[in-house]
Amino acid sequence: ADVIAKSSEEFDRQAFENLRSRAMLTSQSVARFLNERETDLAVAASLPRTEQAFVDFAHAKSGEIWTIAPDGREVHLSLPLYREITFIDLAGQEVIKIVNTCDDYPSSCAVNIASKLVNVGRPENTLFKSETYFDETLALEQDAVYVGGMIGEYIPQDRAYAGAQNRSGERYRGVIRFATAVFEDGKKTGIVVLALESIHLMELLAHVSPANPEPIAEIDPREADFTYMVDPEGWAISHPRHFN
Repeated sequence: ADVIAKSSEEFDRQAFENLRSRAMLTSQSVARFLNERETDLAVAASLPRTEQAFVDFAHAKSGEIWTIAPDGREVHLSLPLYREITFIDLAGQEVIKIVNTCDDYPSSCAVNIASKLVNVGRPENTLFKSETYFDETLALEQDAVYVGGMIGEYIPQDRAYAGAQNRSGERYRGVIRFATAVFEDGKKTGIVVLALESIHLMELLAHVSPANPEPIAEIDPREADFTYMVDPEGWAISHPRHFN
């Protein structure tokens, strides 16, 4: 009995260590991904102030979404990384804006030049009608970076995607904004904003089943074997049930 108890304890210890190691590796991949977005921001801030330069940059930035389609097929989707790429002048007026428009998110999306430019110095004109990234970024010193919290529209439980539990449901589509002030000859001329499609951050956890050492295409949250992430305030920002 003593041997069995010690073997069980050793098995539990190894299982815990494996989970801890996997959690650390996953967190490191998230950190690396977010650091890469700051690198993208520095590149965007140095671009010529032309629509074509911004369009070319947007086309060069995409990520893969691995999932199971509603019809049961395993699919790999290419999706632009950024929902918005914008240069904004010192008055808050959008000057150049490239957007990711989708007929059927996330399976049918494309980079386009925005048809309407607004003044985002007024939060009610921002994508989610309440964002304050313009004022917060404008106050930054040179080379400082603003990173916003994830923001998006809530999807009710009855129509939200939930992995294998509701494969055909609507996917949460939020953004995380990265922004920096632009300086030319030592003078601040505006700000550049990258609005990351939140699904790309969620994708880093969407295939991690703690009981399975290999990535899997789709999680079934009913099995209570999934990985999720919360922000510093405790809000879930990656979860297989998108109503969460």
